[in-house]
Amino acid sequence: MKKWYHTAAAAFALLSVAAGLYLDLNPSFTMGGRQKLLMYATPIFVLFLDMAYRMRHTEDPAARNEIRYRAFVRMFLIYLIAAATLLFLKSSFRRAFTERNIWQTEPFTREHFEMYCNLKPFQSIKMYLRASLSHNISFRLICANLLGNLVAGMPCALFLPVLFPNKQTKWRYFFPTMLLSVIVVEAIQFLTMVGQADIDDVILNVAGACLIFAYRPLLRHSRQLSEWFL
Repeated sequence: MKKWYHTAAAAFALLSVAAGLYLDLNPSFTMGGRQKLLMYATPIFVLFLDMAYRMRHTEDPAARNEIRYRAFVRMFLIYLIAAATLLFLKSSFRRAFTERNIWQTEPFTREHFEMYCNLKPFQSIKMYLRASLSHNISFRLICANLLGNLVAGMPCALFLPVLFPNKQTKWRYFFPTMLLSVIVVEAIQFLTMVGQADIDDVILNVAGACLIFAYRPLLRHSRQLSEWFL
């Protein structure tokens, strides 16, 4: 029989995500970056703590694996929702609908590609770094665009190997999966003209995921971490 606090953890996560989606879809309210992070990261943290507690008090290895798998499915779904709202439901997305400027440019024209696509590697990264040196841009904006894109892909290096242990624990499967997934997201941004399809975003997202994936073997040195993530 489930303990009440396990049910409470799941209910809290569900209500938090529902509240986040309500605020994101409400045109009269715009969540800031910190508010969005708090709204979606908190239920993930609560679900993780609940998972860790349940695994600690379960002796059967198969049952522990089942607990971990179910928790990671829920946390991954929340991560995907958070990423989708950040990419497609931010303030620019709302303005696009309210001011009808999503299709301001004819699709697949030269102007469309110039405004919504960058295929030159490291062009955006260099632009932000130059702007930083000349103090033409705030450090916070640089972190949001460069470090934010680097960090955004990192959770996939923890989620995918647990959810798909037969393949996503190997480089030859993980790297193409990450690369293709990010390219698809960037392509959707280009087609919908919500944000910009930027090759530098692909580089940073995939690099962040690969960085964490490369250090996964070190988790074996910790019995607790290996039980959670390996």
